[in-house]
Amino acid sequence: MIGTRNHPAEIGNFFNLLPVNEQNGFYGTKIRKYLDQSKNIVLGQKMDFDFVDINGKTHSLNEFRGKFILLEFWATWCGPCISQIPFLKQVSAKSDKISVISISIDEDTDRWKAKVNDLKMNWINIHYKQKNINLKKYFFISSVPYNILISPEGKILRKNITMNELLNLQD
Repeated sequence: MIGTRNHPAEIGNFFNLLPVNEQNGFYGTKIRKYLDQSKNIVLGQKMDFDFVDINGKTHSLNEFRGKFILLEFWATWCGPCISQIPFLKQVSAKSDKISVISISIDEDTDRWKAKVNDLKMNWINIHYKQKNINLKKYFFISSVPYNILISPEGKILRKNITMNELLNLQD
């Protein structure tokens, strides 16, 4: 059920049936993060934060108003994340409609920077550890790939949109 990300209430009910040691175990912790994310990152919520990109340039989400914004959480060690890069290149090519911001959850920043260059990810790339905000904690990220689509008005429109849905959205 968690993989579908469609049933937080039902998942919460099942979670509450687990013994406390299971709730605090490896999988219980992941379920709790999912439930926290479902409760705290909601559709229609206004989004804005400041960040520094891979090149040291400071941005704010507000500067992208008027376009869709895709926050794409990923990691260099994540096979499914890497397999989405060709789709993200197609999406990024339509930069008049949508801005892609890839957020790496890698601990090794040198490896992350090298992978961005190797894969020619020519859109905004940032690390989850920012000066004033830990984006991994802020968005309750427990697994990748994960994304959030923000409307041109700056509100969360979708969570975990598929690449095909995203490509269709742009046409």
